[in-house]
Amino acid sequence: MITIISKPNLWIKINSSKKPKIAVGACTRGRPNGIMTLLKSFTRIRTPIGYHLVFIIVENDSKKSLNAVVDDFQTHCNDADVVYEIKPQLGIPF
Repeated sequence: MITIISKPNLWIKINSSKKPKIAVGACTRGRPNGIMTLLKSFTRIRTPIGYHLVFIIVENDSKKSLNAVVDDFQTHCNDADVVYEIKPQLGIPF
């Protein structure tokens, strides 16, 4: 579960479209080739008419290291939003 209300600026960005949203999330840590392959597969997703697609990428690290990968992905996303955040506290369950 991703709680986006805890980051108001993220909530505003995701709410930029009035259409119903479909959110696709990916969490990663230290696997740039794996996330690159996954994001490449995401570019083949076709958004149903009347919906807005949002990709949420969360890197479990103290600093962003995937900027180039995410920036490249974003250039192929047309009308979809791409949100890239870090979660500095390591681990899965919180």
